[in-house]
Amino acid sequence: MKKIYNISYFWLLTSLFLLIYTFYKDNTNLDATKNYYVKYYIISFLFLLFSLSSFFFKKNFKKKIFNIFIFFILSIYTIEICLVLNKKNLKLNGLDKFSYYQKFKLSNPNSVLAIDPYNFLNEVNQNLMPLSSISNKLTIHCNELDFFSSYITDRFGFNNPDSQWDEKITDFVLVGGRFAHGDCVNEEDNISGNLRKFSLNNTAINLGYGGNGPLMEFASLVEYLPALNVKKVIWLYCERNDLAFNSTEGLNIELNNSILLKYLKDKNFSQNLRNRQHEIDIKVSNKLENMLQKINSQRKHNELIKFIKIFEIRNHINQFLSQRVQKKQIYEKKISQDFKNIIIEAKNFVNSRGAEFYFVYITDKTRYTKPVFDIKKNDYQKVIDFLVKSEINFIDLHAEFFNKEKDPLSYFAKSDQGLYTHFNKKGYNSISKLIFEKTKQ
Repeated sequence: MKKIYNISYFWLLTSLFLLIYTFYKDNTNLDATKNYYVKYYIISFLFLLFSLSSFFFKKNFKKKIFNIFIFFILSIYTIEICLVLNKKNLKLNGLDKFSYYQKFKLSNPNSVLAIDPYNFLNEVNQNLMPLSSISNKLTIHCNELDFFSSYITDRFGFNNPDSQWDEKITDFVLVGGRFAHGDCVNEEDNISGNLRKFSLNNTAINLGYGGNGPLMEFASLVEYLPALNVKKVIWLYCERNDLAFNSTEGLNIELNNSILLKYLKDKNFSQNLRNRQHEIDIKVSNKLENMLQKINSQRKHNELIKFIKIFEIRNHINQFLSQRVQKKQIYEKKISQDFKNIIIEAKNFVNSRGAEFYFVYITDKTRYTKPVFDIKKNDYQKVIDFLVKSEINFIDLHAEFFNKEKDPLSYFAKSDQGLYTHFNKKGYNSISKLIFEKTKQ
C-alpha cells in the first residue's frame, strides 16, 4: 500500500513543481506576452487536482493510471528525440539565417540583418517611428530560393542603389510590404529593380518594407515623396498581410500607434525622417543588437533542458495552431472605412505632387491551390468596386495575369515544406513587366 501512496506523492510533488516553475517564469520572463502562461497555469492546476484525487484511487486503478502515465511520457520523449534528430538533418543552405549571418559577419563586419519597421509598432512612449532601416549597410535579407538575398541600403535605409536619390526624374516610386521590399531576391531582381531596367530614365525608388500596412505606406509617401520629382507611384497591396489582425503588423495594429495616427489626423504632420536618419540608425541598430543577443542566448540554452521541456514538440504545436489561426484570419479579413480613407488620402497626396497613383492588387498565393477563385474572400470584389467607384487606377494581378496562366504557382517560390511563399525571380520579372506595360498606357 505504501508504494501506491508513493506514486501519489510523486504526482503531487511533480504538480507542485510545475506550478511553482510556471509562477517563476511568469514573473521573470519579460519577453512573454500578457497571457502566455495562462495555459501552463491551467495544466498545473489540473495536474495538482489529479494528484490530490489520486490518494483516493483504488490500487488497481492507480496502477493502470501510472502505467498509462509512463507510456505517455515515453511516447512524448520518443517523438521529441525524432524531431530533434530530424531538425539536425534539415539544412537551409547548410545554415539558418542567424548562423549564416554569424559566419558572413566574420568577413563582412559592417553587415547587418534586415530589420522591418513593424518591429517598432508596439513600442511604449515612442518619440520616433522609423519607416526604414539602417542606412548604407550591406544587409542580409532572407532565403526562399536556396540563397540568402542581400542588398546595400541607401542613405535613408531603403533597398535601393543610393544614386537613385540624386536623379532629376524618378519614373517610379513603390510602397508596400514584403513584395515591394523584394522577399527573397536580390535588389536588381525585385519589382523596383526590374522597373528600373524597363523605364525611360532607369529610375525607381523602393520605399517598401516587410510588414508595412496601409498606414505605414501612406506615412512613407508623406516623408519621402517630397524629395523626389516622381512620375508614377505604385501602391502594392497584398490581401494576405495589409489587413492583418494580429499583434505585430497590419492596419489594425498601425491604427493603435499614436505617431502613425497623426499622419491621418493632421495633413501637415511629418516626423522629418529624412533629416533624422542618424537617430533611425541608432534606434534600429539597438533593436538588432537586442534581437541578436536574445537569439544567441537561446542558442546557448542547455540542450538537455530544452529536451526535458519538450521544446520541439511545443514548437510544432505552436506553429500548427498559428497556421490555423492565420488561415481563419485570411478568410475573415475585411476592408474598413479607415482603409478606404487611407487609400484616398494617398491618391490625393500623390496627385498633389503631380504624379500618377496606381493600386496593384496582389492576390494571396493560397488562392491558386483551390479549384475555384472566391471573389468574396478577403473582400476582393469589394476592394475592386471601391477602386472603380473612387476612380483610382488599379492593376488586378488575378484578372490581368494569374487567371490567364496555366500554372500560377510557378511564379512563386516554394519552400522545403511544399508551401508557396513570395514571388520567385520569374514571378517578379513577369509582374514588373505587367506593371510597366499597364502604367504606360
